[in-house]
Amino acid sequence: MNETPSRSITLWIALAGIFTALTTVATVVLSPPLPAGFFNFGEAVIYLAAMLLGPVNLRGTRVPLGALVTGFAGSIGAMLGDAILGYPQYIPATLVLKFFEGLVAGLLFKGLKARMNEETLASGRTTVRVLMSGFLIAAAVIIIGVNYDPGATALWITIGSFFIVIVCISIVRGKIPVYYMVMAMLAGGIIMVVGYFVYELYVLKVATAFMTLPWNTVQALVGIIVAVPVYQAAQRARVLNAL
Repeated sequence: MNETPSRSITLWIALAGIFTALTTVATVVLSPPLPAGFFNFGEAVIYLAAMLLGPVNLRGTRVPLGALVTGFAGSIGAMLGDAILGYPQYIPATLVLKFFEGLVAGLLFKGLKARMNEETLASGRTTVRVLMSGFLIAAAVIIIGVNYDPGATALWITIGSFFIVIVCISIVRGKIPVYYMVMAMLAGGIIMVVGYFVYELYVLKVATAFMTLPWNTVQALVGIIVAVPVYQAAQRARVLNAL
């Protein structure tokens, strides 16, 4: 049976509401107390939405509706979480960073999924190790470098980002087989981690920017670890196959 336009709109509105609510709940409820920094499982919901919804266009068009809905849900859901938890100073950054985190992850996942084959799936473990290594090395370089010479913050961020760029270029050129899920989510995670660090350092001007950087990095990595098996289970259950 063909889906009517009104039914399609209603479905997408419902999905946007569901993932917005899930992001808020994961941000507020699944937020263990830390001596410094802020950690939650909201990233896992954003990444899950990016994989489930990201590949879907607006019916009959090339508009990336799924990626846009993912960005909207991540942005509004995380913003509500900040408001509920009492972090209004982070709301402007959250609205922008979470939107682009979800949008980029969804768009990249959509493009890479089209290139999926047995070889890329079989070599997934190798690619995950390489990507994680590049991400962690970059974070370590930034943290150690900034603490050693706070006056050269921009330089250390540039040097750290170099490791991530090299890894991504290697993957795109085919030197390292693509493991599409992790690559898409890492791209979104980088936006979140670097964005909050710059916002805290240059806008809020708080010394805790260096303390929250590792926790944001861990939050992105944990989000990936949680989202991948949940997505795989959702795929086996044929969730949202009607989209």
